[in-house]
Amino acid sequence: IHSIDSSGFDSPSNGPAIGIVARWQGHYDWNGSQPSYGYAPLGAIGWYRWDSINAAPTLQIYGSWSKLGTNYDTHLRLGVTYMWKMRVETVSSGHQYSLKVWRKGSGEPADWSVVAITGTGLDSGSAMLLAHHVDATFGDVKVTPI
Repeated sequence: IHSIDSSGFDSPSNGPAIGIVARWQGHYDWNGSQPSYGYAPLGAIGWYRWDSINAAPTLQIYGSWSKLGTNYDTHLRLGVTYMWKMRVETVSSGHQYSLKVWRKGSGEPADWSVVAITGTGLDSGSAMLLAHHVDATFGDVKVTPI
């Protein structure tokens, strides 16, 4: 993450963020506008988000309409390279999303930083990298079956 755009705190953006979207099926039509721009429904977003200009950013798993899980202990620094891993599984109670972020070169942690289970969501969809009001560089992406 090189920098964040402070205009991302203005409506309708509601906070800069960087992360991974899982089980996304594309933009949909919220109000008849073209092109379509609705982001939901989706599976979940695993992201690092600046909710407000005065609050500390948090690592979150966000569903179509609400936060599903939050980690307040992860603090990412601008200009530092991080590794991201997100997993999505269909489980008996719905869908489980797991996210971990760690500093490159420090070794992958054994535990997930945030885990959320939801009874709603999509059964399939794409993976997508997300940089919302954030200047960032993404490296190689690897997708593997569980």
